[in-house]
Amino acid sequence: MSDPRLWGTYAKIGRAKKHLKDLNREVRFFLDASPYRLVSDPDRQPGSGQEFLYRIHIERNPPPRLALIVGDIVHNLQSALDHLMWQLVLVAGGYPTAQTMFPVVWDKAKAADPKWYAWQFGRKVRGASATAIALVDRFQPCHVPDPDHNLLTMLHRLDVRDKHQTLHVMGGASGPAGIVIGTPTDTFYTQFTGSPDDAVSPLEENAVVLRLPGDFFRPFIGQNLTQAQVKAYMPFTVVIQDAAPGENWLLDSLPALVRFVRFTVRRFEVQFFDS
Repeated sequence: MSDPRLWGTYAKIGRAKKHLKDLNREVRFFLDASPYRLVSDPDRQPGSGQEFLYRIHIERNPPPRLALIVGDIVHNLQSALDHLMWQLVLVAGGYPTAQTMFPVVWDKAKAADPKWYAWQFGRKVRGASATAIALVDRFQPCHVPDPDHNLLTMLHRLDVRDKHQTLHVMGGASGPAGIVIGTPTDTFYTQFTGSPDDAVSPLEENAVVLRLPGDFFRPFIGQNLTQAQVKAYMPFTVVIQDAAPGENWLLDSLPALVRFVRFTVRRFEVQFFDS
């Protein structure tokens, strides 16, 4: 049983989990409708000696409601941490203010200025015990080697962006494209996976994701291969575009945010709320 004072905190995490289940269901429904395909030049046949290219064809993009669900997830998780900070002030006998919230400081250069850090960090934790403040400080992304990829940084940035603009949820790929030649019962059955460098996220119409040199099919001469016997594949998924500067995040990464917030709350609960 969690401490009753953290009911609101855990309720927020629970809502995030509910939204995550909804998101996973919506994404499966979207991908099951085959919104993306790999297409090749219909005029080129395997064994023709010409370079064989596979390109992305987009039938439809993810529905806008997916971005709204992602926003609900990150907002509830960020709110859970803010609820936690509020209760840390109360349990210490302090008085929360409009500025009481779980701070997120990732800029190493600015954090090196004691006055700036005291203002940006200190005003949000004022009223909590010195021990709690020290633990909150240990969670700050500015203290790790790569703050931009810290989960707390990612959560905060997504939440702030969602407050001011719709998150960009686009089609993507969780790995490179590949081809399957023949069936498992054929003597010439072969699987080939392309270079990870050719993976594209977000997906772009007509983007080349697999290149096969002209002599690729030379070992299959005599099999009279047709395009129907060469099946291209790619592990399509959905990504959050520019979740980090210049990077896209797979929606599969969202459970890591839920686990991180749950772990963080429990860490504080054990030390400051458990009797």
